[in-house]
This record gives sequence, structure tokens and C-alpha cells, in this order.
Amino acid sequence: MFVSDQFVYLEMQKTGSSHIVRVLEDATSGHKLGLHNPWIGDLGGRTVVGSVRNPWAWYVSLWAYGSAGKGALYADLTFRNKHRQTLATLKKGITKPAVVADALRDWLISKNPKQEMWRSLYGDTNDIDLFRRWLDRVLSKNGKRELPDGYGSSSIQKVCGLMTYRFLKLYTAHDRWRSARRRIANYDRLLAYWQESSILDRTIFTETLNEDLREFLKEVRITPGLPDLKSLERTNPSQHRRWQDYYDTKSCALVQREERFIIDQFNYEPPLV
Repeated sequence: MFVSDQFVYLEMQKTGSSHIVRVLEDATSGHKLGLHNPWIGDLGGRTVVGSVRNPWAWYVSLWAYGSAGKGALYADLTFRNKHRQTLATLKKGITKPAVVADALRDWLISKNPKQEMWRSLYGDTNDIDLFRRWLDRVLSKNGKRELPDGYGSSSIQKVCGLMTYRFLKLYTAHDRWRSARRRIANYDRLLAYWQESSILDRTIFTETLNEDLREFLKEVRITPGLPDLKSLERTNPSQHRRWQDYYDTKSCALVQREERFIIDQFNYEPPLV
């Protein structure tokens, strides 16, 4: 997140958040605090700013980022980071029994068929069929149960996809979220929870990122030294084809069903397939 005396920007993954934070660091006197973490405690009158993206584009970006070996989701699903840590530990020749036991346990987990299966769903970012197979798993009943960050064990995973889950986790009151994610069991309850618990005041859309940023900075009266946003390159962009190319009728409908909340709240349209 990015915190100033006037506002706090909470970083939604794969919505241009790194770029937004870089601009805010250059234009304001605030500071970065953590990464994709929610706000905990009193906001002290600060405006809460968030960001959102077309859900169909979001999933392509999330998968492509993982296919480059990056991101927490990729690391958690494939156990790739633990695998590397285990090798490093064993290479150091550490002889403490507990350390060696932990390293061997991690090694065995990394060889689990589920980790191997998830690894097989990441690869060439131009492979449309591979993306569709990954998406089908991520949004399937069994696949959802394997996803990290509390999503797989929550009741809300029966109601919405991973994007909505992460969005609600960031942009609703933290003290309510901890219990809500285990008791939201249908779409009506999800909507009621959002209406009662949202802390989001202002939204920056990835599709109009620089324009929205400029307007927000003007609103909070930060115009002297305002950076030339058009000259700034995006930070950490995923490398892949046009996101629209990855969808057929089936995969398009899958995202439309699972991310109904985001689509309805922000009037997103599906790609033409």
C-alpha cells in the first residue's frame, strides 16, 4: 500500500498498482508500506483509493506473470520458492537435524502431484490452450480449494472467483472481512456485505490509468511538479498477446459467471468471441 496524510492507496494485484505507486512516490510526500496488504485499523479520515481491471484481462495477466516465474500465486501453487530454498539449504551442508528434516519435508511437498500439475499449467505465454486449461482449473470447484490466501478454505469461493475475493479482502473493513469470508454463501449476501463494509472511496481503472491518476492528484491538490504520466512506462508488465485473443465462448462465460460482482460494479464488457 501507499500511505499519505490525505489518502491511502491499496494495491490490487495486476491492476497497474506498481506503476501507480511509482507515480505517487514521485508526486507526493507519502510512503510505501507493504505490498498488496489490506488496511488494518483506523483510517484517520484518509481517502481510500483502489484500482480495478477488466476481469478477463486480469486473469490473462495473472497467468502470464506466473508463466514468467513471478508472483505469489505461482510460487504458492507450484511450491517453486520452497523448492529453491530447500536446494540452497542442502547445498550449504547444514547439519542440524531439524533444519535437514524441514528441508527434506519441503522437498517431498514440492514433488507432490498437485504441485507438478500446477507447474504444467504455466509455460509459453502465447499458448492460448494452456491459458484456458489454467483458467478452467483456477475457477473449477476442485481447483478453488487448492488456491492460497484463505480463499480455498472460505465459503466465499463457492460464490465468486479469485479476483473478487482479493478485491473484497482489500477494499472492505478488515475486522469484518475475517469472519465474512467464512459466512458469505450466496451472491445476495456478498452484495449486502459490500454495501455494509466497503471502505473504497475512489477507483483507478487500469484501462484509463494515467487519466484517472491525473484527476485524482488534482483532486488532492497535487499539481506542482505533477509528472508527465504519458512518458512513464508501465511497471512490471506481463508479456503476452492481446488478452482478447485468449478467450473462446466457454472461457469467456466462465469468467463472466465467477466475476459477476466486479463486472456488475464497474460495468465491464466481455470480449467479442
